[in-house]
Amino acid sequence: RPDIITYPMPRVSGRAALPSTVELLVDGRSVLQTQVNAGEFLLDSLPFSTGAGEAQLVVTDIHGNATSANLPFYVTNNLLASGLTDFAISAGFFRENYAVRTFSYGDFAATGSLRHGLSDTITAEIRAEASRDFWLLGGGVQTRLATWGILSAAAAYSRYNGQGGHHINIGYDYQAGAFS
Repeated sequence: RPDIITYPMPRVSGRAALPSTVELLVDGRSVLQTQVNAGEFLLDSLPFSTGAGEAQLVVTDIHGNATSANLPFYVTNNLLASGLTDFAISAGFFRENYAVRTFSYGDFAATGSLRHGLSDTITAEIRAEASRDFWLLGGGVQTRLATWGILSAAAAYSRYNGQGGHHINIGYDYQAGAFS
């Protein structure tokens, strides 16, 4: 469903001394304008694009006095929002003699993965794969580094026909406008 956003989105909060108009500009474009009463306010479910950017919050009171604040942000769909869990399970049989013989299948195989948003800045994951002579178990973590991108680390161990192997990965991802 495209209407469900599973990754963490920035929230903007502030305080208005008088009833005011609040305008939010993202990368110089107005994306929200709303009226708020005197007191604290919170803007969430805002239309931010992924990557690095800067938002400007402009609060104009009923007398026309405006104050503004610049708010750098980094949004990524690689993370899950705090408390959300995503999983996938697949099972089937290896296809053999593809395009040569119909209904030619081999050994059973299964895979599974589980991701969980530990916080709005950290997502952990585990995965497993198995078939008759093969198995793999791995895990990893991704974390948002404030407005500087995403750092990820993962490790896996596998065995095939009695021989083991391992994989370690450390990665960094940064997106800003046309740069990634």
